[in-house]
Amino acid sequence: MFATENEFEKTLPEFFFSKENIDLAKNEKLKVSYKNSFYNIIFPDFNSIDFNFLFGLFYLLKEKRDSKIKVNFIFFTNLINKKFYALNKKRFFKEFNNFCEKAIKVYFLKKEKNEDNFNNISYFSLFSYIHIDEKEGCFTISFSKYIINILNDVNESYTFFNLKDFCNIKTKYAKLFYLLFIRFIYNSKFVISKEEFYKYCSLNNKKYLRQIDIDDKVIKPAIKELKKSQSIFKNLSVIKIKKGNMVKAFEFIFER
Repeated sequence: MFATENEFEKTLPEFFFSKENIDLAKNEKLKVSYKNSFYNIIFPDFNSIDFNFLFGLFYLLKEKRDSKIKVNFIFFTNLINKKFYALNKKRFFKEFNNFCEKAIKVYFLKKEKNEDNFNNISYFSLFSYIHIDEKEGCFTISFSKYIINILNDVNESYTFFNLKDFCNIKTKYAKLFYLLFIRFIYNSKFVISKEEFYKYCSLNNKKYLRQIDIDDKVIKPAIKELKKSQSIFKNLSVIKIKKGNMVKAFEFIFER
């Protein structure tokens, strides 16, 4: 359950990012970082702009433990390189509200086995509080303590990248591929099972029943976009790992 506004106001300090902070929002060198347990979060309905919203918030809440933030619409649109939203407050309100409605369905999945080899599975929500004020042109938000833990004390087993580079990627699957590639940037390759790939990309088994559908609608367009827009990855390619005629996993290879 979300905290009520009165409960929330009494418990946490607030950081306010106003229009006066616009120079920070326009900085081209802003870094997002998080622990690799982030990759246990499932985003079933997110689109490209939703991921921009999310990682913009990740940047703002980085190293702000037990805090809420209040953010001006214009500041935030500059932060995620979507300045055209600043010209239409109602449009931004609608888009951000749509993001919040999807975000409250997002969950953090934690799987463990106990000493008797029984499974323990925990589900944690993304936010503890959200308030959007269309008239004032601001929103106030806080992540749950489990997500705050991912963003704080980041020192090992972590991923980081440039926020502006990420926001400039246009499509959802190219963004998801970018997040995977950047995690394994020092390995220059990684293998992911088909099952995990479907889960990570939130692919519907019925819609993507055939391998050609995955190739033509997900893998090829995403790699094509990243080759064109992200110079950090060179010679991107994918190898299908098969058992008989069935694809069981994908190996992604790239150069830095």
